[in-house]
Amino acid sequence: VHTVGTAPSPRWGHSACVVNGRMYLFGGCDGNVSYSNLYAYCFVARTWEFVQVSTCPAPRYFATMSPLGDDAGSL
Repeated sequence: VHTVGTAPSPRWGHSACVVNGRMYLFGGCDGNVSYSNLYAYCFVARTWEFVQVSTCPAPRYFATMSPLGDDAGSL
């Protein structure tokens, strides 16, 4: 799939969930680095976006992520 924007670097063990047509991806590991960054992918526009957050948890991988609220998981 051809995408546009700032995509996350290759990684494994990341967490992801879908909310309002976007997939949010957090953390993961590439074998050397454990990540604590957050990205969003829009399925309709096929765009990646780095999400700036004010407070980010410590780097982690193989964690879980769950959406919260009425629109959780809707496309």
